[in-house]
Amino acid sequence: MARIFTKCFYSCLSFLFSSLVGVVGYRDLTLEALIAVVLLAGFLLAVYLRPDVGLSFFGGRVIEADIGSVIRFDGWGVIVKGASVSRHLRPTSCCSLIVYRAGGDSMIVVVELEVAGFDGEVVMLDEFKLLTDSGKSYERIYPYMLTPVPATNLSNGIVEEAIEYKELPVVFAIPSGERIRGHVLFEISSGERPVRLIFRANETIIVSVDLGSYSGEI
Repeated sequence: MARIFTKCFYSCLSFLFSSLVGVVGYRDLTLEALIAVVLLAGFLLAVYLRPDVGLSFFGGRVIEADIGSVIRFDGWGVIVKGASVSRHLRPTSCCSLIVYRAGGDSMIVVVELEVAGFDGEVVMLDEFKLLTDSGKSYERIYPYMLTPVPATNLSNGIVEEAIEYKELPVVFAIPSGERIRGHVLFEISSGERPVRLIFRANETIIVSVDLGSYSGEI
């Protein structure tokens, strides 16, 4: 999605510049006109990157949903099952026990999603953002971006506290009648509460899910 928008963004910028030159000519092109073009392009880019506006400003479709509701597309659907907050994370895909911890006074947030196939489709879910009650927006991260806990420091308390994590792929095929569960991962400042999950589906649709009723557990 980002690649597509970048191409369109530069195409629009080129069109604006070419149109301006075509009207006034190179010799009459002023610094003020160039600054106006740059400011307009910057405004469009800033609007696109805002998680609460984004693609909708450019005519994209936006879907609002709550935890547990089925968000249905053409041949598949997705459900945000819940969210969990902890200091530690334990990926289930590892063959050995590996636990990661949040850095500093941060907390780990894991959101679980379930994708259901109705007609057999290729699913693309990307550009995940988590909004908190402080108004901040956080990008999706991955376990390798956290700090691993040395095996010598692992205690029963840490292992029991750690949230299990199974990574949700960005692109995957889901057969009809099948369901796939996976997680997306965030790291937020301690004391904040996750309130909304935003992501893009199949490059053209923004999904905004209210996490206000999350229980703190998956």
